[in-house]
Amino acid sequence: MNRTATIRGNDIKEKIDILPQYLKHILKLVDVQLIRQKKLKVAVDCVNGAAFKAAPKLLSELGCETILLNCEPTGIFPHLPEPRPENLISLCQRVKESGADIGLAFDPDGDRLALVSEDGKALSEELTLAFCVDSILSRKPGPVVINLSTSMTVETLAQKYKVPVYRTPVGEYYVAQKMLSVSSVIGGEGNGGVIYPAGHPGRDGLIGTALILEHLCRMSKKVSELVKELPSYFLVKDKAGRPDYPKTEIEQRIKTAFPGATLDCQDGFRVSGENWWCQARFSNTEPIIRIFSESTSEKEARNRVDFLRQVLSV
Repeated sequence: MNRTATIRGNDIKEKIDILPQYLKHILKLVDVQLIRQKKLKVAVDCVNGAAFKAAPKLLSELGCETILLNCEPTGIFPHLPEPRPENLISLCQRVKESGADIGLAFDPDGDRLALVSEDGKALSEELTLAFCVDSILSRKPGPVVINLSTSMTVETLAQKYKVPVYRTPVGEYYVAQKMLSVSSVIGGEGNGGVIYPAGHPGRDGLIGTALILEHLCRMSKKVSELVKELPSYFLVKDKAGRPDYPKTEIEQRIKTAFPGATLDCQDGFRVSGENWWCQARFSNTEPIIRIFSESTSEKEARNRVDFLRQVLSV
């Protein structure tokens, strides 16, 4: 992580390594001594992306024994780069074989983080933010901000600590903007994007790493045990081609199909009831519509996804 400054006309360049300063800032956010005392064994997959140097260095500063996977600055992804469970097979195997306490998986630019428990099970990236929310709210209760597609797990945790939750359209900008306006203490997006304003108002997988390792040490429990203590919800994600009729018709179809449900039109169309929600939103990056559904029952969540597809006829 170098910063290069050029002075025009004089052809003078200055290279500054900002990594030490950045890591020093992160270390101030957590109880470093507590983490060092635990001597955690951590397996980390940087997918040969931007975190290749910073992540191992942070773990070293925190006194962790590290097992490195794909930590070369080649930019060549050894597997699909999304830190989703189906793409973390090698990391799961390495965690189990090495007896690591936890596995960490970064996306290519290092702003998203997914976890693997000590038994080699890849966790939903939704749980990354949930762990951080639980950790921060237990010590400093305050407003939480998440996007409309993030799991209800965060809302349930916020209810436990009696703090408000604000939902925004999908996108780091919208979440960060709202966090600053309501003085949120923690927030982010369910894709593994943690935003901790005490560090800076942007998604940061390295800050997420520090917060989660501190939480693991503070609780003195295994990752799998912490998972069992979280509320149990099932979030199903699907996608389909864009409907060829106006958004006004989409809204009317959804209102008719879900009478009595709460409708939020900030980002696509999200309907919700007690312990469930489903959403249809247009992708910002692909010519598709994304369909999500969450419930306390996996079958119920999948049925709502199928029902919503039928409602939209896609």
